[in-house]
Amino acid sequence: MTSTVHNDCQTAKKRLLKDLVQLQSLTLQDGATAAPLNESNLFEWQAMITGPEDTPFEGGLYELHLSIPCDYPIHAPKVSFKTEIFHPNIYQNGDVCIDILQTQWSEVMSIDKILISIRSLLNEPNVNSPANAEAALLYKEHRNEFNRRIRNDIDKQLQSCNESK
Repeated sequence: MTSTVHNDCQTAKKRLLKDLVQLQSLTLQDGATAAPLNESNLFEWQAMITGPEDTPFEGGLYELHLSIPCDYPIHAPKVSFKTEIFHPNIYQNGDVCIDILQTQWSEVMSIDKILISIRSLLNEPNVNSPANAEAALLYKEHRNEFNRRIRNDIDKQLQSCNESK
């Protein structure tokens, strides 16, 4: 039994190293970057994504945490935002609700594809399956208020960055 678990982790490590190589070609100018938190643990990653251009999220910089299971890529990682974000498909604790991490997961998905999908989700939420009902309601019925709230959050983010310099 132990050897099976060990082998599964070895398969996941090989795949994660492959994903890491793919990610090394991405920069924040591409909208996403990611790497393991430390070299000794390939199963916990930090990622950064930027808000897509021409959206209310433009100018935002979002930190995410990826917790990758030992049987990756058979099972999806758990992804959560560390940066506070108001969005219909992101729970208040930061957990991301997106079909590709749940019912639509496929072994061909990779870390870079996950991040690109989450970045796209920012501007294309699924309001029919909300993780944040308030955000979904504002997005559907009061889009200007939704956009204003996002812009206020980004302004606060930029202000705190300027204050820390």
